Parts: sequence; C-alpha cells; structure tokens
Amino acid sequence: MLAHKTRSHHGALSNLYLFSIIALSMLIFALILPRLLTDWQQVTASSASYTTYQNETFGYSISYPSKWQMVPPIPNSNVATIASTIAQPEMAGGRYSIKSLTQPTPTAMGANNFSKLDIVTYELEEPMSAIEFLATRSSTTVDGKILPLKIAGQDGLLVEVQTAEALAQREENLIYKSVFVTKGNYGFIIAGFADADTFDHILQSFEVK
Repeated sequence: MLAHKTRSHHGALSNLYLFSIIALSMLIFALILPRLLTDWQQVTASSASYTTYQNETFGYSISYPSKWQMVPPIPNSNVATIASTIAQPEMAGGRYSIKSLTQPTPTAMGANNFSKLDIVTYELEEPMSAIEFLATRSSTTVDGKILPLKIAGQDGLLVEVQTAEALAQREENLIYKSVFVTKGNYGFIIAGFADADTFDHILQSFEVK
C-alpha cells in the first residue's frame, strides 16, 4: 500500500514537472514570437523596397529604392542615373554660402531630401587599382576625405567632399560621395547625394560579372 502511494506521488510530481516545462516553453515562445514576426516583416519590407537595375552593356547590377526613378539612359552612354522622385530645387546661383561653410555638421542628403546617384563606367586600356583609376579621373589634387572600402569584392575608394551652395530658400552644407572601383578592364564611379543608410545599401548591392 505504501509502495503504491509512493509511486502515485512520484507520478504526480512527474506530471506536474512536465506540465511546468510545457507551460514555460509556451510562455517563452509567446514572448519571442512577436519579435520574430517583426524582424521577418522588417527584412521582407527591406527586400521589397528596392529595385534592381541590370546593365547588360557593362555587366553590372545595382539596387536602388523603389521610390526612386531610373533616368532613361541615352543610347550608348556610359552613365546611368538614379534619383528620388522628389523634384530637385532650383539653384539660386553658384555662390557659396558663408553660413553653410561654417555649419559644423554637414549632411549627406541633398536639398529638400532630393537624392541622386550616377553610375559612370569607363573602359580601361589595362587593369589598374582603384587609386590608379582615381588618379586618371582627377585632373587636380582631390580635396576631400579618402577612405578605403570593399565593393563588389574589390578594393575601392570612397571620396567625401563637402560642398556649400545657396539653394532656393534653403542653405545646406552637403557631402558629395564618390566611390571608385575597378574590375578587369572596367572602372566604375558611383557618385552623388543620398542618406548614409541608402548609400550603403546601394553600394552593398553593386555587383559586376
């Protein structure tokens, strides 16, 4: 009789322990499920919000925000241009703004949130490094910050130049970014204005066959 009660007691404890484990597992799953769904939605939204452009002539591809526009390329042109759909403000002249020049923290965004990038391709006589390519495309000493980076699996260079211009009813100190990279007998320049996250996403998407 005592042995039977002992077995019943152990059985009850085992069932209670098993129930506790199941309940705890369900609670943990319920707590992390919303986070998993949120992360998945963010990844899906991020992937869905970009469009890929394929340039068959020069063998490269690049992704840009779906809200941007690809400017219809000129036949046989080595330039592809992508830009935000927000209209570019009219320039109020080429003069430089004292206020903009003294602004301590420039932005990487164009005036009135206008963004634009050009992808320019050059056919090289022979393979060369990014720094050699930069030297061939710059007639004067580069006035700006030069940083190394990896793009399309190649060693590239990022050049950041601050510009200060008076724009229509708005003065800003902007950062103009240019990326120089080579692969085989082609040299590529990706240059323009865009916010940091968008610019980085576009660079990471750049691929050359």
